[in-house]
Amino acid sequence: MAIPKLTFLPVYQLAFASAMTSLQSLSCRLLPCRSVLIMFELTILLCLVAIGWHIWSAQGVQEIAHLAAKRHCQQMEVQLLDDTVAVSRFWLKRDARGQFRVWRTYLFEFTSTGDERYQGRVVTLGSQVEAVQLQTHRLH
Repeated sequence: MAIPKLTFLPVYQLAFASAMTSLQSLSCRLLPCRSVLIMFELTILLCLVAIGWHIWSAQGVQEIAHLAAKRHCQQMEVQLLDDTVAVSRFWLKRDARGQFRVWRTYLFEFTSTGDERYQGRVVTLGSQVEAVQLQTHRLH
């Protein structure tokens, strides 16, 4: 016994087509023209790409700040605690050539005696280390 094929009724097709036509005409009246929507979507996509780029580049700059903090602590004969730096602030600033760069401040903790924790910070502009500062601390 053969299984009959299911087919859509012409009434259903007509109802679906008329519903789509009315939705399209409604959307044309309620929404701005299609080119504005495409520009809006492109703007959203560009913003997402910029955020992704910022996160990706921030990881590289954080590694640069970590190495600078570690090197400075070795030079000052103090111990870098937790072996990490954490971003505190970021902002846009101009560098020496007048180009906008991301200015970041990273915080870290160190100790000189092993008893107290002190705070230090690394300031970067773009991928360049601008300054490494240590809080006033006791010497051995």
